[in-house]
Amino acid sequence: MDNNFKVILIDDDSAYAESLELLAAEMDITIIPFVYLSEGLAALEENPARYDGVILDGRGMISPSEAAVDDDHVTVGLNKMNELAAKGIVKPLIVNTGYVENIESKMKRYGKNARVFEKDDDAEMLEYLIKQMKKSSEYCHKVAHPDAFKVFENNILSNEEHKKVCRILDSLDTVDSTVIDSCIKEMRVISEAVLKNVSDARGDIIPEDITEKPNFLNDAINWLDGREYFSDGSHERFDKYEELHITACLKSIQQFGNIGSHYYKNAAHITNYTLKATTYALLEVLAWSNRIIMG
Repeated sequence: MDNNFKVILIDDDSAYAESLELLAAEMDITIIPFVYLSEGLAALEENPARYDGVILDGRGMISPSEAAVDDDHVTVGLNKMNELAAKGIVKPLIVNTGYVENIESKMKRYGKNARVFEKDDDAEMLEYLIKQMKKSSEYCHKVAHPDAFKVFENNILSNEEHKKVCRILDSLDTVDSTVIDSCIKEMRVISEAVLKNVSDARGDIIPEDITEKPNFLNDAINWLDGREYFSDGSHERFDKYEELHITACLKSIQQFGNIGSHYYKNAAHITNYTLKATTYALLEVLAWSNRIIMG
């Protein structure tokens, strides 16, 4: 992945947007411009994993049906950002203006992740935004595991799965057995979501009739491993899926998801190694699914 930041700019001044894009590019920031507030925030809600920050004009066009410059632009924008925050979508926010009265009091509605800058402070504004984005664990995870996180940037998996993976990575050093057990169980659920998407896109790898079953992870693994079991206990053997390491990763997630522990001297012990082993197996599966689906 290119390491640059991707920032939504909501501003109806196209000349300003173009000039800011040029400056931002020099600072390793890609600006994605939107004229209308409604469209910019809809894009953020639809694919939050793609974006790292938001720059909001103080006055602008709320939507195509409210095309006049509206003084409530910031108020509407902050209210919507708070709605998204309640859904777990939180991004560093800049309001880039000097023209809205009581702007500081409005900004308090979004908390410490928001700040106001005058439009002639563009370089300072972008430097500040970079610092805030680098503080985001979500951004750090995306940079550390770019191939895996493409499944979220490409909207293959939902924002709910994105939040789960980020929570797991945030917990990677924990020794709390309850947290470890919870994370590993979530990995099993995420793995099934991954395999369902692979099946929908590539039924030649995993047939859809397998992923339509409840709790199908074990059946999917058997299929990739060249086996299909039937209700009478018999089974059929055929060629294994060529990427054997993916089957091995899924087996790790499935087995630890059932057991929740390593076994040592006939006793079960949940350890941090268990969490790390399954987490890196999951990241490998995420990267694989993006490659298979996107080509």
